[in-house]
Amino acid sequence: MKYPKWFPYPSSWLNAILLAFLTGLVGYVMQGLIWTGFGMSVMVDAPEPVIIMSVVAILSPIVVIAAVHHIIHLFLTQFAPKLQAPEIGKTTGLFPGLFSWWEGLWSWMTMMVSILMCLIIMILAHEGFNVSFDKNSVNSEVDIERLSGFLGCIWLTITAYLYQFTYLAEQRLRDVFRPRV
Repeated sequence: MKYPKWFPYPSSWLNAILLAFLTGLVGYVMQGLIWTGFGMSVMVDAPEPVIIMSVVAILSPIVVIAAVHHIIHLFLTQFAPKLQAPEIGKTTGLFPGLFSWWEGLWSWMTMMVSILMCLIIMILAHEGFNVSFDKNSVNSEVDIERLSGFLGCIWLTITAYLYQFTYLAEQRLRDVFRPRV
Protein backbone atom coordinates (compact mmCIF):
# COMPACT_ATOMS: atom_id res chain seq x y z
CA MET A 1 0.00 0.00 0.00
CA LYS A 2 1.37 3.39 -0.99
CA TYR A 3 1.13 6.21 1.56
CA PRO A 4 1.70 9.89 0.85
CA LYS A 5 4.99 11.15 2.29
CA TRP A 6 3.32 14.02 4.11
CA PHE A 7 1.26 11.63 6.26
CA PRO A 8 3.08 9.48 8.86
CA TYR A 9 3.54 5.87 7.83
CA PRO A 10 2.27 3.11 10.13
CA SER A 11 5.83 2.60 11.43
CA SER A 12 5.90 6.26 12.54
CA TRP A 13 2.59 5.84 14.38
CA LEU A 14 3.86 2.62 15.98
CA ASN A 15 7.03 4.40 17.17
CA ALA A 16 4.92 7.23 18.57
CA ILE A 17 2.63 4.80 20.42
CA LEU A 18 5.62 2.87 21.82
CA LEU A 19 7.17 6.14 22.97
CA ALA A 20 3.88 7.10 24.64
CA PHE A 21 3.98 3.84 26.61
CA LEU A 22 7.65 4.35 27.47
CA THR A 23 6.88 7.86 28.71
CA GLY A 24 5.24 6.31 31.78
CA LEU A 25 8.37 4.32 32.60
CA VAL A 26 10.55 7.35 31.91
CA GLY A 27 8.39 9.51 34.20
CA TYR A 28 8.70 6.93 36.97
CA VAL A 29 12.51 6.85 36.63
CA MET A 30 12.69 10.67 36.52
CA GLN A 31 10.51 10.98 39.60
CA GLY A 32 12.68 8.48 41.49
CA LEU A 33 15.86 10.35 40.57
CA ILE A 34 14.46 13.72 41.63
CA TRP A 35 13.18 12.34 44.96
CA THR A 36 16.57 10.76 45.54
CA GLY A 37 18.13 14.19 44.94
CA PHE A 38 15.73 15.78 47.42
CA GLY A 39 16.59 13.16 50.02
CA MET A 40 20.31 13.66 49.49
CA SER A 41 19.88 17.45 49.69
CA VAL A 42 18.09 17.15 53.01
CA MET A 43 20.80 14.81 54.34
CA VAL A 44 23.71 17.09 53.41
CA ASP A 45 21.73 20.33 53.84
CA ALA A 46 22.78 21.63 50.40
CA PRO A 47 20.94 22.20 47.11
CA GLU A 48 23.60 20.65 44.86
CA PRO A 49 22.37 17.01 45.01
CA VAL A 50 18.84 17.90 43.89
CA ILE A 51 20.21 20.07 41.06
CA ILE A 52 22.55 17.31 39.88
CA MET A 53 19.86 14.63 40.15
CA SER A 54 17.39 16.85 38.30
CA VAL A 55 19.81 17.19 35.39
CA VAL A 56 20.38 13.42 35.47
CA ALA A 57 16.59 12.94 35.54
CA ILE A 58 16.13 15.19 32.50
CA LEU A 59 18.72 13.16 30.58
CA SER A 60 17.60 9.75 31.93
CA PRO A 61 15.09 9.08 29.11
CA ILE A 62 18.04 8.65 26.74
CA VAL A 63 19.42 5.80 28.84
CA VAL A 64 16.02 4.22 29.53
CA ILE A 65 14.95 4.25 25.88
CA ALA A 66 18.36 3.02 24.68
CA ALA A 67 18.17 0.11 27.14
CA VAL A 68 14.59 -0.78 26.15
CA HIS A 69 15.50 -0.54 22.45
CA HIS A 70 18.49 -2.83 23.03
CA ILE A 71 16.40 -5.37 24.97
CA ILE A 72 13.73 -5.41 22.25
CA HIS A 73 16.34 -6.04 19.57
CA LEU A 74 18.05 -8.72 21.69
CA PHE A 75 14.67 -10.43 21.84
CA LEU A 76 14.14 -10.03 18.08
CA THR A 77 17.63 -11.37 17.31
CA GLN A 78 17.01 -14.42 19.49
CA PHE A 79 13.38 -15.29 18.72
CA ALA A 80 12.32 -13.48 15.52
CA PRO A 81 15.40 -12.70 13.40
CA LYS A 82 13.28 -12.13 10.26
CA LEU A 83 11.64 -9.13 11.97
CA GLN A 84 15.03 -7.57 12.75
CA ALA A 85 15.83 -4.51 10.65
CA PRO A 86 18.82 -5.22 8.40
CA GLU A 87 20.63 -1.99 9.32
CA ILE A 88 20.68 -3.01 12.99
CA GLY A 89 22.20 -6.39 12.33
CA LYS A 90 22.54 -9.03 15.03
CA THR A 91 22.23 -7.50 18.50
CA THR A 92 24.51 -8.99 21.15
CA GLY A 93 25.80 -8.15 24.60
CA LEU A 94 24.31 -6.39 27.57
CA PHE A 95 25.41 -2.86 26.68
CA PRO A 96 23.33 -0.95 24.08
CA GLY A 97 25.03 -0.32 20.76
CA LEU A 98 25.30 2.88 18.77
CA PHE A 99 21.92 2.44 17.08
CA SER A 100 20.18 2.01 20.45
CA TRP A 101 21.88 5.14 21.81
CA TRP A 102 20.83 7.05 18.71
CA GLU A 103 17.25 5.85 19.18
CA GLY A 104 17.38 6.94 22.83
CA LEU A 105 18.68 10.38 21.91
CA TRP A 106 16.21 10.89 19.05
CA SER A 107 13.29 9.65 21.16
CA TRP A 108 14.28 12.00 24.00
CA MET A 109 14.43 14.92 21.60
CA THR A 110 11.11 13.89 20.03
CA MET A 111 9.52 13.65 23.46
CA MET A 112 10.78 17.08 24.50
CA VAL A 113 9.78 18.81 21.24
CA SER A 114 6.32 17.22 21.41
CA ILE A 115 5.87 18.31 25.03
CA LEU A 116 6.95 21.88 24.26
CA MET A 117 4.61 22.09 21.26
CA CYS A 118 1.75 20.74 23.41
CA LEU A 119 2.48 23.41 26.00
CA ILE A 120 2.19 26.08 23.31
CA ILE A 121 -1.08 24.59 22.08
CA MET A 122 -2.38 24.31 25.65
CA ILE A 123 -1.65 27.97 26.30
CA LEU A 124 -3.41 28.93 23.07
CA ALA A 125 -6.40 26.59 23.55
CA HIS A 126 -7.03 26.75 27.30
CA GLU A 127 -9.93 29.19 27.02
CA GLY A 128 -11.78 26.96 24.56
CA PHE A 129 -11.67 24.19 27.15
CA ASN A 130 -12.68 26.52 30.00
CA VAL A 131 -9.44 25.85 31.91
CA SER A 132 -7.88 28.64 33.93
CA PHE A 133 -4.25 28.90 34.98
CA ASP A 134 -5.24 31.04 37.96
CA LYS A 135 -4.40 29.11 41.14
CA ASN A 136 -7.55 30.40 42.86
CA SER A 137 -9.97 29.19 40.18
CA VAL A 138 -11.73 25.84 40.27
CA ASN A 139 -11.37 23.95 37.00
CA SER A 140 -14.00 21.51 35.88
CA GLU A 141 -12.67 17.94 35.88
CA VAL A 142 -14.54 17.27 32.62
CA ASP A 143 -12.81 20.20 30.92
CA ILE A 144 -9.40 19.14 32.22
CA GLU A 145 -10.03 15.57 30.99
CA ARG A 146 -11.10 16.91 27.58
CA LEU A 147 -7.98 19.08 27.40
CA SER A 148 -5.80 16.14 28.49
CA GLY A 149 -7.30 13.90 25.80
CA PHE A 150 -6.94 16.63 23.17
CA LEU A 151 -3.29 17.25 24.15
CA GLY A 152 -2.59 13.51 24.19
CA CYS A 153 -3.83 13.21 20.60
CA ILE A 154 -1.81 16.28 19.59
CA TRP A 155 1.31 14.89 21.32
CA LEU A 156 0.90 11.55 19.54
CA THR A 157 0.42 13.27 16.17
CA ILE A 158 3.44 15.55 16.61
CA THR A 159 5.53 12.56 17.68
CA ALA A 160 4.41 10.51 14.66
CA TYR A 161 5.31 13.40 12.33
CA LEU A 162 8.75 13.72 13.93
CA TYR A 163 9.35 10.00 13.42
CA GLN A 164 8.12 10.37 9.83
CA PHE A 165 10.61 13.20 9.35
CA THR A 166 13.39 10.93 10.62
CA TYR A 167 12.37 8.12 8.30
CA LEU A 168 12.25 10.39 5.25
CA ALA A 169 15.62 11.96 6.14
CA GLU A 170 17.18 8.50 6.50
CA GLN A 171 15.70 7.42 3.17
CA ARG A 172 17.06 10.54 1.51
CA LEU A 173 20.55 9.95 2.94
CA ARG A 174 20.46 6.34 1.76
CA ASP A 175 19.51 7.50 -1.74
CA VAL A 176 22.25 10.13 -1.81
CA PHE A 177 25.00 7.80 -0.60
CA ARG A 178 23.86 4.67 -2.44
CA PRO A 179 26.56 3.51 -4.88
CA ARG A 180 25.61 4.24 -8.49
CA VAL A 181 26.09 1.31 -10.85
